[in-house]
Amino acid sequence: MAKGNISACLPITLAYEGGFTADRRDPGNWTGGAVGKGILKGTKYGIAAASYPNLDIAKLTIADVRPIYERNYWRPLGAEALPAGLDLVTFDFGVNSGTARAARTLQAVVGARVDGAVGAETLKKAAASDVKKSIQSQCGARRRGQLAADCGDCRGRRGGCGGVGVEGAAEQGAGCGL
Repeated sequence: MAKGNISACLPITLAYEGGFTADRRDPGNWTGGAVGKGILKGTKYGIAAASYPNLDIAKLTIADVRPIYERNYWRPLGAEALPAGLDLVTFDFGVNSGTARAARTLQAVVGARVDGAVGAETLKKAAASDVKKSIQSQCGARRRGQLAADCGDCRGRRGGCGGVGVEGAAEQGAGCGL
């Protein structure tokens, strides 16, 4: 299992989330969630002013954002109990497509009941799965979904929607203990 792997996986995901940006045309960069509404504070490490209006976005550090990612993505996806490598692709998928979608895809890949909530059955089946095949299947499903979508939220991500950059890192265990 991937106990303690958020320290290794978070920097990989954040490498694709990007640094600070304060594009006036991006509604997420405004504290009011719409262009020109509220204060232009920007986005850093995927943390947007629209979602976190009280944070000083420009000064955020990885240490500052870790609890947010842990609370909103890592824990709801049960990533701490997933096999190494599968934790990374599931976590990154959740960050970019939502935890319910990432959970449903994980469940389909490992043969668990698909309900969008990672529980004991999903974790047991993930642990028993061929991890490399599960990583490839989950990334393939993610890639197909991104290519089919009108994916405006992928602006700025290296490789855009067609690339699932964490797949190779997960398969090789790039710091994630695979």
